[in-house]
Amino acid sequence: MIDIKTATFKGGIHPLHSIHHGKGFTNKLPIKDADAPKIAVYPMSQHIGAPCEPNVKVGDRVLIGQEIGSMKGFVSAPIHASVSGTVKAIEQRLTISGSPVISVVVENDFKDEWIPEIKERENVKDLTAAEIKEIIKNCGIVGLGGASFPTHVKLSPAEGLKADYIILNGAECEPYLTSDHRMMLEQPKKIAGGLNLLLKAMDCENGVIAVENNKKDAMEALKPYLSQGMRIQPLKVKYPQGSEKQLINAVTGREVPSGGLPIAVGCVVVNVSTAAAVYDAVYSMRPIIDTVITVVGAVKEPKNLKARVGTPLIELVEQCGGLLDGVEKVISGGPMMGMAIYDLNVPAQKSTSGILALTKKDMNDAQKTQCIRCGRCAQGCPMHLQPMLINRLSVMKNWDGARAHNALDCIECGSCSYNCPAKLDITSNIRAAKRAILAASRKK
Repeated sequence: MIDIKTATFKGGIHPLHSIHHGKGFTNKLPIKDADAPKIAVYPMSQHIGAPCEPNVKVGDRVLIGQEIGSMKGFVSAPIHASVSGTVKAIEQRLTISGSPVISVVVENDFKDEWIPEIKERENVKDLTAAEIKEIIKNCGIVGLGGASFPTHVKLSPAEGLKADYIILNGAECEPYLTSDHRMMLEQPKKIAGGLNLLLKAMDCENGVIAVENNKKDAMEALKPYLSQGMRIQPLKVKYPQGSEKQLINAVTGREVPSGGLPIAVGCVVVNVSTAAAVYDAVYSMRPIIDTVITVVGAVKEPKNLKARVGTPLIELVEQCGGLLDGVEKVISGGPMMGMAIYDLNVPAQKSTSGILALTKKDMNDAQKTQCIRCGRCAQGCPMHLQPMLINRLSVMKNWDGARAHNALDCIECGSCSYNCPAKLDITSNIRAAKRAILAASRKK
């Protein structure tokens, strides 16, 4: 069923971008397969948690779906080859974050040979909850909404904690990005089927697919595949509606405590594309070897591309006709929470969801002034913080003060910076404070 009441949370903003928050450029474009790369680069850290360790060596031939990076901790996720070919190097390579990471470099032989283990599973209904979780872990499933948190960890709460809600995040509130929207339109059976598997894995009875109200076509596409205990929850179109804590509050009315995790209030949140990946893992034994990426903005032909993990971003841009003249910045992700890229030769990772090219005209380059204490940053903060105060404490390097004012609760959504008439770098400064606080905690 579809819940007729539109849910939301307190705070947030309405980013103003052309063509309905920039989504009109690609939300009607079907997903197309991107060309496979000649050279695929696989960073051994594509998730939150411990990096993987390469389990192949230079000269080895690998097949699609073969594990080439093994977990070295519980909070981790194995990495699999997306092309068949020869390992040419195992070395430090730059990643989207700008940091060098040990990476396995594979030269594609374009034979597209898969490991024989990847085939349709016949006994899915007989799988236990523990077996489903193990499959998800072995297939390297992580959050595809941007956070890259290993999914099997979310499904393994501490003793005494239990989920009574599994919420699929189909909000996709970030401007310009449409990869999740297209997945809901084109793969609704897999998304709903993935939710069923997650409910079984968590022994949970309530499954909710939360979708922003500007995606009614996605709701209609999902509706025929809902089963008992599942419903669709329309959400008010607002940013950051898809943020985990705000989503939980909108759907259930519950509030995740400061420093707490969703499971503390009986909830587990999973991205809709992650649910589809769970379906593929369980039904087809298929690990994550590709991801849907919206290439948009100042490119000649915006597209939604299904790209293989390890593909250099420059190749995806070229498959969209290349950059237009006057591009000032390219972002991995969306304009609010995305990360600026200074080298387009870095590879696509599991959770890469967008490549956004911006010209100077697209960017808000107004001159910065002093804080005028208008309070707009606090008004829009979905975490109900005092961004102007934390920003000032960060500039003063008063990390203890920033921590006392709950800087660690900031979700770095960018609403404060967007709302600021003085154009201060509030989000960046709070991010710096969070890093300093966490670094000090590690030293202690």
